[in-house]
Amino acid sequence: MRFSSNYKKVFQSLISTELPSISVVICTRNRTSALKECLSRLFLSTEQNFEIVVVDNAPSDNGTAELIKKEFPSVNYVLEPRKGLDIARNTGAMTATGEILAYTDDDVIVTPEWVSQIRRSFADPQTMSVTGLVIPYQLQTEAQCFFERFWGFNKGHQPLVFDKDYFEKHLSVGVPAWDVGAGANMAFRKTVFEKVGYFDERLDVGASGCSGDSEYWYRIMAEGYTCRYFPHIYVYHQHRESWEDLKKQIYAYMRGNVSSVLVQYQKYGHKGELYRLSRSLPIYYLKRIKYAILHPKSKHNKFIFEEIKGCFSGWRFYLKHKNSHCYPL
Repeated sequence: MRFSSNYKKVFQSLISTELPSISVVICTRNRTSALKECLSRLFLSTEQNFEIVVVDNAPSDNGTAELIKKEFPSVNYVLEPRKGLDIARNTGAMTATGEILAYTDDDVIVTPEWVSQIRRSFADPQTMSVTGLVIPYQLQTEAQCFFERFWGFNKGHQPLVFDKDYFEKHLSVGVPAWDVGAGANMAFRKTVFEKVGYFDERLDVGASGCSGDSEYWYRIMAEGYTCRYFPHIYVYHQHRESWEDLKKQIYAYMRGNVSSVLVQYQKYGHKGELYRLSRSLPIYYLKRIKYAILHPKSKHNKFIFEEIKGCFSGWRFYLKHKNSHCYPL
């Protein structure tokens, strides 16, 4: 792969620069076997000087606590009794001691170079978040192949910059903050939580269903800071294997997407967010419905009604929770 001169400069400038300390935060709930695999791969890292924080989010048993105690005693285990991924992410942010906080999920396999590469990716002082490529761990079922084709996390193989210029370019029609990356492979300067606040606890798994990460990237850009995507920082994600699990996931994605756009409008009043919901999204689904009528056997139609139901559910969720407290006290 050929990289731009600016891309090379970002990393060359680090040769004589002391690298920041780093913590890896993993939020988990009732997936002990997946977490074991995730941690085992982390301990194969070429970088050895880093902290691992596991946030056990409202577990139904003590399986995760026992796993950490018996097999990974050096890991910092934190029990968070309140259910919600963004709640767990905030707990991790407040617990971790590193200058850089790298987040991944319990169903993710990291590469040996992952931690080291993230440490070296924050050369630009304006960069508050970094994301990377997410590759499927396996494609053994139809559901996994479907997800990768139509919903995958792959943002391409060229580095991308999401800065003030990018934000203003899309502001009138709604900023597609989800293009920044995926929560399975993201990192932040710890100081960003002082600058723009913590994750909105109304969003993502255990609440709205999704988009807590993209809403946070939106906030970073809205406040004038930069997010960067580096494809050489990659991980492997274990996609849902069954159609039923995938159906629930896609419904949650659209529910979270709509509620996050409304949250963004609530915080900043950017009219492009309302344009996206009142015009762009309806036009998109009218075209999808037309396509489904003309091509009834297309796999692209498989979850169209779950997607639309998720959108309406996102509106209802936001209206119910718009006055709820957003961040940790």
